[in-house]
Amino acid sequence: MSVELLDRYPEILERIEADLLKHGIEKKKKRLADKAWQIRHGELPGFETDGYTVPENLELETGRDRSMTPIITYIFIMLRGHFSSLTASRAIDRIRDSKVVDVYIKTYGDGKLPGKSTALENVNAISLKTKDYIHQCQLKMVYAEGLDDFSMLILDSTAVKANSCWPTDSGLLCDVLHRVYRKSQRLNELFGIPGFMEDKEKQRTSSGNTT
Repeated sequence: MSVELLDRYPEILERIEADLLKHGIEKKKKRLADKAWQIRHGELPGFETDGYTVPENLELETGRDRSMTPIITYIFIMLRGHFSSLTASRAIDRIRDSKVVDVYIKTYGDGKLPGKSTALENVNAISLKTKDYIHQCQLKMVYAEGLDDFSMLILDSTAVKANSCWPTDSGLLCDVLHRVYRKSQRLNELFGIPGFMEDKEKQRTSSGNTT
C-alpha cells in the first residue's frame, strides 16, 4: 500500500527530493564554513589570512550517486512508522531480514542496506511539511479505497498489562511519587532533612493522640 501511494501521488518523491537537496546544501555550507575558518586562522597564531569565504548561493555538484534515493528514503520513513524506530535492535534485525526491503534496495538504491546513522539522518532531513503531506495522501487513499469513512472514532483507554508496550500516565505518576518519597526518607537519614509528607504524618499522629 505504501508503494501504491507513490503511484497515486508521485509528487511525494518530488517533495522528498527537494528536502534531501536542501539538507545536502546545508551540510555543504557547514563543510565550507569549517574550511574557511581553517584557512583564515592558519596553522600557527599570527598567520591569519582572508583567502576564502563561503559563497552565498551554493549548488550541489555532480558526484557519486546518493545511497539514499528519494524512494529509499520514503521506504525508510514508512519503516520507522511501522517499527517506531530505525535504530532499535529489534527494528534493525527486522529490516535486515526483510526480503521486500532487500528487493527495493537493489531495485531503487545502490544495492547496499544503508547504515542506521545514514538512514536516520536522511529520514530526519525530511521536513514536517512533507511528512504531513504524506499523511494527508494516506488519508485520501484510505477514504478512496473505502477502508474508512472517518465518521466514527473508537478510543480505548483501558490499560492491559499483557498488551501494553508503554506504561500508563497514571502509573508513571504513582511511580514518581513513590520514588520521591523513598529519596526523601534517605535524605532524612543522611542529613536530617525533613522527608516528603513528614509534616502530614506528624499531624496525623498528633491528631490521633489527641482523640
